[in-house]
Amino acid sequence: GIELDPVTARIARLLQPHARIVTGDFARTEFPASFDLAIGNPPFSDRTVRSDRAYRKLGLRLHDYFIARSIDLLKPGAVAAFVTSSGTLDKADSTARAHIAKSADLIAAIRLPEGSFRAGAGTDVVADILFLRKRKVAEPEGDGTWLDTEEVRPGTSDEAAIRINSWFACHPDFVLGTHALASGPFGETYTCRPRADDNLDTALQAAIRLLPAD
Repeated sequence: GIELDPVTARIARLLQPHARIVTGDFARTEFPASFDLAIGNPPFSDRTVRSDRAYRKLGLRLHDYFIARSIDLLKPGAVAAFVTSSGTLDKADSTARAHIAKSADLIAAIRLPEGSFRAGAGTDVVADILFLRKRKVAEPEGDGTWLDTEEVRPGTSDEAAIRINSWFACHPDFVLGTHALASGPFGETYTCRPRADDNLDTALQAAIRLLPAD
C-alpha cells in the first residue's frame, strides 16, 4: 500500500500489520511491474500530474493517473478495482481511457448515485467502481465501447443534453440511479439521482460474474 499522509500510513500499518505500507508520493515512488491485484480509491482532483516524467505528456488528472499507472504495474492477466470520479469514463477527452486500453480492458463498471459518500466523506460527487483486467501477451483487445461517450438524453430549450460513457448506455443495469442535470458553480452539471430500488450488492455480484475465471 502507499499513502502520502504519514498519519494515515501509520493507521494503515496498524490495521494491516502483514502488509508493506509505503509513506510517500505515488508519482515519485518506484515499484516493480509485478502485482497480481490493484485496489484503490484515488483522490478525485482536476490537478494535472507533472511530477512523473513517464506520464507527463499525457496530462492526466490525478485520479486518472493513479489508475493508469496502477494498471501498468500489474502482471499480465491481473485485475484492478478502483473507485473513481465519473469523469474518468464520462469526460470527452479520452486520453486516459485510451492509454489504459493499450494494455487493459474494462470488465465492468458500476455508477454510484450522488450522496453515496456523503456520510463518510461529506461529498455528493458521482463516482464509479471500475473493474479492469490487464491483457496477457498477444491477447486480443476486448470490448472497446468504454472508450467513447454518447448522448442518452437530447438537449431541450431549457436543459443541455446528457452524455455518458457508452458502456453505461449499453449496460443500464449497472447504473444505480437516474441520469440528470444539476446546477453547479459553472452552470449545469451531470449527476445521478438515487433510486430506492437499486442495490449495490446485486450490481457487485453481477460485475464479479463478468470477471474471467483465471
